[in-house]
Amino acid sequence: MLLKVLAQLISIYLVTLLIACQTYEQDGNANSTDEPLLNGKKNDTGLSNENGVLDLSLDTLEQQIKDKTKAAEELAAAREKRVIVETERSNHLNQPVNVATFARKTFNKKGERIYSRSPFHVFDHQSECAIFNTEDNAQRFFLGSGGPKIDIKNLDPDGDGFACNWDPTIYRQLAIPND
Repeated sequence: MLLKVLAQLISIYLVTLLIACQTYEQDGNANSTDEPLLNGKKNDTGLSNENGVLDLSLDTLEQQIKDKTKAAEELAAAREKRVIVETERSNHLNQPVNVATFARKTFNKKGERIYSRSPFHVFDHQSECAIFNTEDNAQRFFLGSGGPKIDIKNLDPDGDGFACNWDPTIYRQLAIPND
């Protein structure tokens, strides 16, 4: 019972407080800030200074418009000065990599070193190979990025020309009449 009465008193107090705040804004403070340039006095800089409040809203809006126009002009000038360089893609990058053809053109055994590799590697062999979902995809990437002569990702640390333990044996056993 006591809690119910206390809750009612608090709600009445809050409603009274909200009404008092709204009437204060309507009567006292709102008129001085709604139209400061019409009611206020302008100082020598053209800004309104009423009740110790400096109104910069019109000047900042005008300045924003000027800044926006200036930025648009500078952007247009920069675009006119821009130099566009067309690049050509080399033909070997546009061609798909055929791992079966590569396997049939090689004769070395898996693990037999025929390409020199640096002993210092930026990339870890195991983590780089783990990126690929199949060994065939690793070999395709390896061949497409300059392999087997160049191994930028350390996919072929033993120098046999086969990336990530890729085995060419199955492709060498294929019988294809015209290759």
